Amino acid sequence: MGKKNLFSIVIAFLIALIFVGYRGILFLILEYIASKVSFISVNILNFFTTYFIIKFLSFIIPFLFGIALLRESIHDFFSNVKGEKVKITTIILYAVLDSLFSFSFVFILINLIPSSSSGYGDLYEMKSFWEALVMTGIFGPITEEIIYRGIIFRGLRGRYKQGTALIISALIFAIFHGSPAQIINSFFAGIILGFVFVKTGSLIIPISMHCINNIVFTFLDYISIFFPHYGPVIINFTYEIPVWIHIIISSLSIVLLLIVINNTGKTKAVS
Repeated sequence: MGKKNLFSIVIAFLIALIFVGYRGILFLILEYIASKVSFISVNILNFFTTYFIIKFLSFIIPFLFGIALLRESIHDFFSNVKGEKVKITTIILYAVLDSLFSFSFVFILINLIPSSSSGYGDLYEMKSFWEALVMTGIFGPITEEIIYRGIIFRGLRGRYKQGTALIISALIFAIFHGSPAQIINSFFAGIILGFVFVKTGSLIIPISMHCINNIVFTFLDYISIFFPHYGPVIINFTYEIPVWIHIIISSLSIVLLLIVINNTGKTKAVS
C-alpha cells in the first residue's frame, strides 16, 4: 500500500472520528463549551435546541473540510451526488428489505455474541420520542450518508478500486457504532448503502433507506411508552423468535434486495 493511499485512509478515519455523533471529538468539545456558556445554563435554549445546534456544527465543519479535500464547491458536491431518478415505490422497497435484513441480522448476531446489545429496546438519550425521531431518524442519517458515502467513499474511490473503497468506507462507518453486534450489522449496512449509491449515483436513495431504517428502530425503542401494556410483550416476543427464522428472513431479504438493486437501471459511475 502506497503512502498516499494510507494517508487517504487516515484522513477518512479522522473525518469520521471528528464527526461521528455524540462520540465525535468535535461534538464533545462543542458540548463542553455549551455547558460553560451562561445563556445556555439558564435554559434560554432548551436541551434539544442546544443538542441540535451542536450536532449541526459537528457535521458542517467536517463536511466543509471534506469537500475541500475533494476540491469541490458545495454546489458541485450536490450536483455530483444527485444521480439518476428512482421511483418512490422502488426506494420504499429498498428500505423495507433493508430494514428486514437489519432487524433479523442483528438478532442473529446477539445470539452469536450473547453479551452484545442490539441497540433496540433501549431508550435513546433524547428526552422525548419526537426529539429522538428528528435526531436519530432524520438528521443523523442525512449527515452520516453525506459524510460516509458522499465524502469518505468518494474520496477513497479516487485512490482505490471501487470495491476496496466500499469496504474501507463501510468499515470506518461500522467502527463507530456501539456493541460488536451493531458494528458487524453497520458494516453490512455500509456495504448495502454504498452499493446503492454506486448503482444509482444518487445520495438521496441511501439517505432515504437509512432514514426509514432508523425511524423503524426508533419506534421499536419507544414502543413500551406508546403501548405500556403490549410494548414489553412485543419486545420480549422479538427476542424469543427462533434464530433459524431470523436466518431465513435475513437471507431472503438480502437476496431480494441485491436483485432489486442490481436491476435498477445500468450501473452509473459515482463521480
